[in-house]
Amino acid sequence: MQIGALAQLPDGAYAQVNGDLVRILNTSRVEHALDRATGTPRAARNAPPPPRPPEHQPIVTIKKKRRIIIAP
Repeated sequence: MQIGALAQLPDGAYAQVNGDLVRILNTSRVEHALDRATGTPRAARNAPPPPRPPEHQPIVTIKKKRRIIIAP
């Protein structure tokens, strides 16, 4: 049992990172452990998030600047 950070490499492989040491892990074992820990299957974890509802546009109010006019 070792402690380290779990990283997913760009090619989809998993690695354990301890300082400057990177150890490649068995992908199927890691995915199985993640399935058990999170309770969600791999397909659900890797699915894109649902689309967000459109946000309301902000209301912009333009106020005129006050100018001081000195009478002659």
